[in-house]
Amino acid sequence: MIEKKFTEKVDVLSKYQLVLDKTETIRKSGQVVEVVGNVIYSQGPPDSRIGEIMDVEKFDKKGYLQCEIIGFDGHKYTLMPFGEVEGVFPKAFVFSSGKKLLVNVGDELLGRVLNGAGKPIDGKGLIFTNEERLPDNDVANPLERPIIKNILSTGIRAIDGILTVGRGQRIGIFSGSGVGKSSLLGMIARYTDADVNVISLIGERGKEVNEFLEVDLGRESLKNCTNNLFGGGSKDAQRCP
Repeated sequence: MIEKKFTEKVDVLSKYQLVLDKTETIRKSGQVVEVVGNVIYSQGPPDSRIGEIMDVEKFDKKGYLQCEIIGFDGHKYTLMPFGEVEGVFPKAFVFSSGKKLLVNVGDELLGRVLNGAGKPIDGKGLIFTNEERLPDNDVANPLERPIIKNILSTGIRAIDGILTVGRGQRIGIFSGSGVGKSSLLGMIARYTDADVNVISLIGERGKEVNEFLEVDLGRESLKNCTNNLFGGGSKDAQRCP
């Protein structure tokens, strides 16, 4: 019993060790000099580069606004925020992360619901993984793509019998509003012959998101899914990170 409790405590502490290992103890900083619409301009941090992630100080001091460098003029940088600019003030500190946008990758994502920046929004706490990856990858060589020749069973007889789908194939589901696209997508996620489903709802109306998770998909099927929500109210930068 003592050994079991000790093991559980070590597992919990290891999660926080991952965070500490990735934390920069010394960070370069700059200051906000201008905000125009949803674009922030900063003087510094020095030696920053395109694509680097910055944390901008907010007036309430309760957190930072995450931004990405998308341009520069000398030491003046143009920042694209991943959230609302409300609370950003003149000469607010801008801290460099020293790295590009990274997303967590691993089995820990199963059963979780994330926003466009890869952050959990389901109230189940932070996600700790051993691996992170860049969301932007090189385009695969078309000659290296495997040939589609194996059948993927969706568990839906109308599709499997008449419109058979192959493993690795891209398909489109098109129809008018209220016909049942989300319901069909939920059925495919529940019954398809796949170990893991990754579902992204891009531009979906907020009121329909929870209905899809609770009704169309179901909590039991959610355990084998990772859901990314880029709802109609999300920032453009989060919809296309």
